[in-house]
Amino acid sequence: MPDRPPKPARPWRLIAEEVTRETDKKKLPHLIQELLQALAEQGLGTADDRAQRPGQDPSHQSTEEQGKTKKAV
Repeated sequence: MPDRPPKPARPWRLIAEEVTRETDKKKLPHLIQELLQALAEQGLGTADDRAQRPGQDPSHQSTEEQGKTKKAV
C-alpha cells in the first residue's frame, strides 16, 4: 500500500481562532500542537525564529501591524 502524503494543515489563523474559543482543557493541547505545526508548515515558524530574522517581510504582518510600520516611517 503506497504511503499517503501528509494531510495539509488548516490555515493557522483558523486554528488560532478555535484555540481562543476552546473551553475543553483536554482538547486545548491538541489544538495548540496543531497550531504550532500549521505555523511551521506555512512558513511562519516560532516566535524564536522570528526574533532571529530582523527585517521580516511585511507580507507576513497583519494589516494592523503594517499600518503601524507605515506610521512609524
